[in-house]
Amino acid sequence: MAAIFTPPKLKKPERLADGGMSFFDGAFIAWDKEADDGAYTSLQRFSGTSPWTTKGFDSAPTPPLHWHLYQDETFEVHEGTLVYIIDGKQGKLTAGQRKTIPHRVIHTFWNDSSEGKDLLVSITVRGGPHSGFDKSFVLNWYSHLNTAIPAGQMPNLLSMFRLMAAHDIVLARWPVVGRPANFLIGHLLAGKLLSFPVEDRQLQD
Repeated sequence: MAAIFTPPKLKKPERLADGGMSFFDGAFIAWDKEADDGAYTSLQRFSGTSPWTTKGFDSAPTPPLHWHLYQDETFEVHEGTLVYIIDGKQGKLTAGQRKTIPHRVIHTFWNDSSEGKDLLVSITVRGGPHSGFDKSFVLNWYSHLNTAIPAGQMPNLLSMFRLMAAHDIVLARWPVVGRPANFLIGHLLAGKLLSFPVEDRQLQD
């Protein structure tokens, strides 16, 4: 139990020659892409055959249902099929299609791997007074998942709330207490009292 109060030592993702970050033995790869007008784009590939990325909502890299305080988010599918839940409604996007989720709207997504095809999707976010969902969040969030889940463990709860609080992302599981939980657990407890870092500097080496 005491381990929850200590920031975990994270496994670094494999860095590919083209700049990609490889997680879950290559089942999930993310690239940082330049975007216009201050936006940030994460290009992400989900394997259509790996057990890490073929369990739908329960796949290891699938984000929990969440919402962004300030950022609008756009999915643009390049290959494969993306399944989404947006505001409680499920749908699909195929190659060439895109969809924008306004801030404060609950959502998540995953690869439709029913035909064994990879999903390649650009995720672009815009807006907000802070960086929000950005390359630092992608690196740290998925490094936490990639460290804990293959080891049969849960990611460190305090670390995850610290990240969400710092990047204006709110879990939808607790719609009423999500923002207070970010402040109390992520900002005050993990950040101020226990000095959990927002970024794990060793991942930058």
